[in-house]
Amino acid sequence: MDQHSANGAAPRPVVRRAERVASVLILAGLAAIGAAVYWRGQQYDPEAERLDVLPLSGRGQAAAPGALPEQSVPPRTAAPQPVATAASTPCDGVPLAELVPPGWRLAGPPERYGAARLYEKIDGRAELYLAYDVQTLLFASMLGPDGATLDVYVYAMDTPLDAFGIFSAERPPTGATVAAVGQSGYQAPGSVAFHQAACYAQVLAAADTPQLRQHALAMAEALAARVPPDSADLWGAAFLPARDQVEPSLRYSKRAAFGLEFLDNAFTATYLRHGEELSAFVAEYPDSAQAAATLQAFRQFWRASGAGAPEELPLPGGTLLVAGGSGYHDAVFQAHRRVGGVAMATDRQGAVQLAQEIWQRVTRGRSRRPDASGAVVPSAR
Repeated sequence: MDQHSANGAAPRPVVRRAERVASVLILAGLAAIGAAVYWRGQQYDPEAERLDVLPLSGRGQAAAPGALPEQSVPPRTAAPQPVATAASTPCDGVPLAELVPPGWRLAGPPERYGAARLYEKIDGRAELYLAYDVQTLLFASMLGPDGATLDVYVYAMDTPLDAFGIFSAERPPTGATVAAVGQSGYQAPGSVAFHQAACYAQVLAAADTPQLRQHALAMAEALAARVPPDSADLWGAAFLPARDQVEPSLRYSKRAAFGLEFLDNAFTATYLRHGEELSAFVAEYPDSAQAAATLQAFRQFWRASGAGAPEELPLPGGTLLVAGGSGYHDAVFQAHRRVGGVAMATDRQGAVQLAQEIWQRVTRGRSRRPDASGAVVPSAR
């Protein structure tokens, strides 16, 4: 009701009989639609709800027999569904229901989420996983005899390098210890995580107790045993010097390293020298033209941030660009299809020195590739 009608300042409008009849018919129609929708929501039609699982390595093929249908919450009338015993990727077909510890039980049927619906399970973290091209998530919650819980997350990533990338992004900088599980893993208070092949897995306990830590580690080991080994090629590890590198700080950023939208496919690491932290990186591109475009993007970034034109320092066969502003310094170079250096350093001299060391490693063209056991060995690139 408007203000005039409330104050009695204007007469009520006249509603014609035809208009009243039309209104009643419209309301009746809406009520019928609402009732149909409500009734339909109470029914579970497996054929209507089923989503085909496309093989990640060959989209468009038929779904693997027994593949777990994608779901966010089990339908109200649906019986619990077992985890698939056959699927398109090892990560997508891990039989979580078969890995329940003795004396434990599943809290509910395992759940499967495609990339587009990942936010339903990990809202607030989904964008990070999407940046590493996550394909699917398998989830199961397990209940112990004393009411304790273990939540298991198994992410199928696009490549083994993506799996290492999200593993390195999620790994806490402090408070974690190395766990001998998968290609590499860690154990932190209340959690165990590892990556192997194109899989990244987390086992999260409801509390941090010695017994639950043991259960979580055993679960992670059982998961890793179900994934055939396929080591990630950590090609950037050789280009970043081991001396003074903070452990564990080696990280792979598929997109926007250091928050810079133009810096993709980069390995980064943190160094502590002379009491100052230095953040180093090496990015690799398909060709030298794209690497040159990234170097040009650095120049534009420096201009936009008020750093101005960079100082050009000679390198053996190249040039090191050094720019600074507000007490921070970048030292960046291009070597064919790679771009590397140091970003946001408070110590200009330290940044220049570390960037020169990285230049020497990059221009030697050496890289380290994991062997079948996961150990990193030198090889020509």
